[in-house]
Parts: sequence; C-alpha cells; structure tokens
Amino acid sequence: MSSDEDDKPSGATLSYLGALGWTFAVTGLTQLVALVANELRPGGGLDTVTLSVTVVVATLGVLLAMARVHGPDEDLAALLGAKSVAPVLTVLAFVAGVSLVFATFGVDSAIADKIQLDDEDKAFFATDTLRQRALLSVLLVLLPIMHEVFFRGALFTLLERDKPRQMVVFVTTVLAVFRPGLDQLVSGFLLAAIAGHLRGLSRSLWPSIALRVGFAGVLVVATLTRHDDMKIPKLTQGLAAVAVTICIGVFVVVARGISRRRV
Repeated sequence: MSSDEDDKPSGATLSYLGALGWTFAVTGLTQLVALVANELRPGGGLDTVTLSVTVVVATLGVLLAMARVHGPDEDLAALLGAKSVAPVLTVLAFVAGVSLVFATFGVDSAIADKIQLDDEDKAFFATDTLRQRALLSVLLVLLPIMHEVFFRGALFTLLERDKPRQMVVFVTTVLAVFRPGLDQLVSGFLLAAIAGHLRGLSRSLWPSIALRVGFAGVLVVATLTRHDDMKIPKLTQGLAAVAVTICIGVFVVVARGISRRRV
C-alpha cells in the first residue's frame, strides 16, 4: 500500500448535498430536543437555560454522528480543525469581532426595532434581573461558539478534503446564514463570511471562534451593564468599519506569510 493511500482520511467523503443534510440534521435535532425539554420543564416555554442545553446536546450529537460516518479513525480535534495558530491571528480576529459590533450595530438595531415581539419572546429576552442578564450573556457566547464548531469546524474540514477551499468557504457561509436571526441580518452575514475566510486562510478553527467571541463579548458587556440599547455615533461606526478592514487585511498578509514559510 502506498504512502498516499495511508494518509488518505478514512470514512465517507462529504458532498455539498450531504453538508446541507447535516445542517438540516442539527437544526431538526435542536428543535426536537427543545420540544422534549419544554414538555419536561415545569410551566413549559423555552428559556435561556433550556435553549443553551438544547443547542449543546444537539450540536454534539450531530458532530459525533458526523465523526462516525466521515472520520471514524480521525482525532476529534483534527476533525474540528482545532489546530494551533499564530497568536497574532487570534488577536486580529478578536479585535475584528469587537469592531464589527460597532460597525453594524446601527443597522441591526434599525431592523430589530421593526420586529414585533410576542409575549413569549419578550419574556425570553427579558433583562430585568441580574440572573436574566447573566443567563442571556451565557447564551450570547455559547451559541456562536457551537455555531463555529459545527460550520467552520467539522463541516469545513470534511468538505475541504476533496473540494476547493474557496468553494468550501462559500458553501459553509451560505449554510451558516441559512436561517439568520432577524435582529442580526447584516452582522450575521458579515460574521459568517469573515469567519469562513479566516478559517480558510489560517487553516484553523480558533480565529473564527475568536471573531465570534469578540463580537459576543461586546454584547455581553452591554447586556450586563444594561446598555443593550446604546446609540453608536456615525463617526464611531465608520471608524469601527475601518478597524475591521485593517484587521482583516493584516490577517490576510500574516496568514499568507506563514503559509509561504511552511512550504
């Protein structure tokens, strides 16, 4: 047996249609677990704790199934693309995520103001007590991390085995925003697109997670300090957009430089 055959990953290859199927699987399983949790929970209704547990259980369940089908002999960290990366790339991604909040907050807020929430949604997003704000903050960080682990982790790694990286970036971006939140239409699309490119350039999951954590971190601080309805001046939004552009530009230069040195 040749060395090429030895290095070839075990398990079934993942097609674009298969990627769509796994995306539906994680969405469907999340809804199923949420339904069961609502029935078991006294009083019913979906709260932040239930949703957090639901997302973690559903995502991990689908990831284990994907590993079983597509990489039975592969280390889970390798399957998720959790490779070591230059610290400067992680920092640049984090700063880009922080800046993106201020760059898109005005547009996202304008969209959110036009959405009429029912009583159940208002109760879910309530921030009247410290406990409510703390639980919502956990959700704001946990959801994007699980999101990245699935889309820029396992899905990206499996598709990249036998497909062009730019096409993989495009497909995972489209699938990630398949059902964007109405209150984050602009930032949701930008986060997915940027995260995909950072993942492709660095060949690691960590920069995309750093991007999402940076973005979520600002929202957490705003929620805990009750400044979630803050107004961002136009100048600040413009400067933040420039900061995002600079961070991504430097990231591209550094990541390509590292890739050339490895060759």
